Amino acid sequence: MLDYFHEKDTKQEENNSLVGNRSEASKFTSNDIGLDVASLKIIELSKKIRELNAALISERNKCNNLHQTVKRLESSNQSKEAGVCHLCKQSKMSYTEEKLDSTTERMEQEKKLKKLESVVSELRQKVQVLNRDLLLAKKVVEAETGEAIPNISTWLTNMRLKNGIQDGGTCSVFSNWRGRQQQISALKNRIAKLQSQLNAKTISRSEDIICKQNAEDELFSGATSFGISYFQEDGELQTPKTCHTPMLNHLTEQNLTKSSAKQLQDDKKQLEEELCSTKSKLQKTKQRVNNLGQEQKELKKQIVFLIQKGKHDDELIESLVQRNECLQKEVTNMQNLITEREEEIERLNQELSSLEQRKEIEVDKLKEIIAEKNEHIDNVNKCLAEANQKENDSKCELENNRNGTPPNSKQQNNSSSCSFIDSEYDLVKSLTTERDGLLKLIEGMEFRIEELLSQKNALEIQNAQLARRSDDKHGTKLKSSTKREKIPNVSNSETNEDDTMLDYLLNSNYVKDVICQCNLSAHSVKIITKCIRELQTALAKSHDEIISLKGNLKLTSDYRKEDLKLVMQMVEEIRQQQRNKSST
Repeated sequence: MLDYFHEKDTKQEENNSLVGNRSEASKFTSNDIGLDVASLKIIELSKKIRELNAALISERNKCNNLHQTVKRLESSNQSKEAGVCHLCKQSKMSYTEEKLDSTTERMEQEKKLKKLESVVSELRQKVQVLNRDLLLAKKVVEAETGEAIPNISTWLTNMRLKNGIQDGGTCSVFSNWRGRQQQISALKNRIAKLQSQLNAKTISRSEDIICKQNAEDELFSGATSFGISYFQEDGELQTPKTCHTPMLNHLTEQNLTKSSAKQLQDDKKQLEEELCSTKSKLQKTKQRVNNLGQEQKELKKQIVFLIQKGKHDDELIESLVQRNECLQKEVTNMQNLITEREEEIERLNQELSSLEQRKEIEVDKLKEIIAEKNEHIDNVNKCLAEANQKENDSKCELENNRNGTPPNSKQQNNSSSCSFIDSEYDLVKSLTTERDGLLKLIEGMEFRIEELLSQKNALEIQNAQLARRSDDKHGTKLKSSTKREKIPNVSNSETNEDDTMLDYLLNSNYVKDVICQCNLSAHSVKIITKCIRELQTALAKSHDEIISLKGNLKLTSDYRKEDLKLVMQMVEEIRQQQRNKSST
């Protein structure tokens, strides 16, 4: 923002000019200079200019206060955005609502800023118009006085000091003052009067000479006085008067004419000098007008350039706003995808927990079956032991009764006992095989459960590491590349275009391309680069989280498939054992 506070320097310059002009004020007399209608107008204009300057200063102070409030609001907005980003991890729906509120507040603040800028521009235009009027008034006063006036207020104070008037005095004493043009017109009128007087004197002298010649002709036209006048008492006095008075008159008139001619010559020289000085001042004013015209043209060019630059800046800001909206939409879509993935992960975790419960139930059932089979085996062993005892008893009886018992009964008893023993032996074998298979199956299931628990712990550790890495701002691209290398068998055939777009958006050349497309100031370039980098970091974080979630989902799906295969194998083995039992 421009620095408008340079009024102190101007006041110091005015005070210095006042002190310098006070020393010059003593050289002029009070009768030569005064004030006229133009001076009164200049005083009124100076008063108006002072009032407008005061109003302008107040408006500038207001603008500065508003700018400070805007900065505070921006800082508070940034703090709020930081808080929202912090709370985004806890609740993402509230983050979107607060972001919308902050955007509306920004729009309102931008509208207020635009209104204030329009008011300031109007005031600047008024100040420029008043400055032009003041310059014109200065030129008028300089043309009237024939002096270079650096400042009107200092000139007025000098005029008051020259005429012995203090600041509280009235302007009635300056009513005798005349401007340069009025002085010139008065001198011209005086010259005309003097010329008319000269002409009248020359005419009167010629008439006197003619009258004298006529009198001499009358006196000396052939007749003589013979010196009678000398003998008269009055004639003694009259003869010298009549002889010397015309000569004296002639001499006095000549002296008067010479003195008047000298005065006129001096006046003429003074007027010529004044004419030369006025011509030089006129040339200087013309040169100054030309310089001012050139400066005005340059200022107009600068204004046009600034207007064009402002248009380009507006276009760039609109494009950046649109890009920001697109990125925000993408971020919202990514967040929605993340929420969906999280829901899927939760659902898969629930399914895993349900599978684990089912497996535990199946394991319990299998343990019960094994216990039943063991009981059956124990019963069979008991039966075998009883059969062995019976065989022993029968052998003893046979030994005791060899002599009395017939051979056919012995053979029948032996054949019946052997058939019973063989059937029981086959049952024991089948039961032992079933027991061994069930024990192997239980061991496999326990081993598989341990593997799943270890994989679950590894996945939890990976998720914690990803959360920690997402908090870091730097090195997002390297992290994304390493994570992509760690996660194998990711299908990239369908998302090649999306990956290229993301790589371009996350690249540093993207910022350079955006800045090169338009002409911006250094401050705006810093702000825009900062915003784009923040959005890039957010995109990289969301992209990395999505990739990690995809990998986790794939791993969970693979584990689920393996678990289903094992369960199916177990079921098939149990069915085969049941078929074998039924066949036997």
